[in-house]
Amino acid sequence: MIRLSTYKQIKVSGLIVNNCQTNTGLTIDAFEYARVENSISINNSPTYYDWVHDYCVGIVMVVYEQYPQLSKIEVVNCLIANNRNDCTFWGPGVSGLAIDASNGNADIDVINCTIAGNMSIEPHTTGFGTGGINYRMNVYNTLISGNTPLEAGLNTTLEADSAIVSFEHCLVTGGAEDFYFFNGVGTCIWGEGNLYTYPVYDSTSQYAYYPGFGSLTIDSGTANLPSDVIMPSTDLAGNLRVYNGNIDIGCYEYGSTVNLQEYIPTPISSNLSIYPNPFKQHTNISYTLEKASDVVLEVFNTKGQRVKKLVNSKQAKGEQVMQWDGKDEEGNALSSGVYIALLNYNGKRVSQKMILVK
Repeated sequence: MIRLSTYKQIKVSGLIVNNCQTNTGLTIDAFEYARVENSISINNSPTYYDWVHDYCVGIVMVVYEQYPQLSKIEVVNCLIANNRNDCTFWGPGVSGLAIDASNGNADIDVINCTIAGNMSIEPHTTGFGTGGINYRMNVYNTLISGNTPLEAGLNTTLEADSAIVSFEHCLVTGGAEDFYFFNGVGTCIWGEGNLYTYPVYDSTSQYAYYPGFGSLTIDSGTANLPSDVIMPSTDLAGNLRVYNGNIDIGCYEYGSTVNLQEYIPTPISSNLSIYPNPFKQHTNISYTLEKASDVVLEVFNTKGQRVKKLVNSKQAKGEQVMQWDGKDEEGNALSSGVYIALLNYNGKRVSQKMILVK
């Protein structure tokens, strides 16, 4: 368990809390400003609970009532997953991310988080939950799915409470049907761009809950965020957070960049041939599929930026030949230099350098 307290400001970045068995994975007690970004709380399953924070396992952020001034809380680019909350002493709780704003004047933003696979034996426990009085919470570009028994909820005890939670460009499996009002009061606003289906994950990725081929979360987020929100330049995996003006739902950005140390230099692959190479006007990229497969073929520059997506579809068994004319997605001619063809199929990745000359 990690617990941090402050009367002023606190910022947490790059923290990993894994397999914690003593109370909540990460607890932050804040009065003025608290931000958690690019952090992970995963696989925590406490065998001990205290009387203050036993209602949540993954991440708990608390704004105490002793500080009535406006408080700002931000949770950005975080993965809260596979946490288990079996405490039933206080009744319904939260297994993933809980934010408790008890000072009556809190402004809360949850942006590009993935809250998934959290669970509890208590019948009304949610993966994502908020509590307190008279707070305003905006949830953007966040994936909430696979939490049992319920996905999300709002907990407030005052009938006159003006607590408001709004979702925009989020994926919340089940939508309003899986949103629980613990005491029957408060307001939930389902705004623009929300999805209420199941996401697709890449089971071959080294990153838990990384988006998979064809997932509706890809490019479904919004970069039109409040002016006071500062987004990290990278996602949780170190990829560009916003690419070509698009942003995904969740803590990962699908295919926006690659780690060139992984692909350059690269051995010549017998299943990825490029000819002519070097080339002036166009080149042919050929490969052979042993069976019908979902294929993604992309071209990157040496900065790891994707400049062109050539294939994003299912292709038949046999030899495939794709042509690239040395232009980007907008049809602009690229400058001379080294580029990388990256082929993804059947859980495999192969790459090959190619040289464009003018």
